[in-house]
Amino acid sequence: AILAPDIEDLREVLVHNKTAYLVQPDDRSAAEQGLKELLENEELREKLGKEAKLEMRSLTWENRATRVIEFIKERLKIFDKNI
Repeated sequence: AILAPDIEDLREVLVHNKTAYLVQPDDRSAAEQGLKELLENEELREKLGKEAKLEMRSLTWENRATRVIEFIKERLKIFDKNI
């Protein structure tokens, strides 16, 4: 399971209680609580680990490029309709 600070850059790939346990940055007690919860809650730990692994498999350069191409194609369709 992933324990990470809840910052914008990480939120692009991590979702609290889905793929990671996110805590407020610079909040030591929140990090300690998150670590304690993950250590004590095997079911949550396994769920987060499984979901994170699935999500990370989709984050290949090829998949990112495909998403960018699809985004551009959709924007071009909108642009063509507005001409």
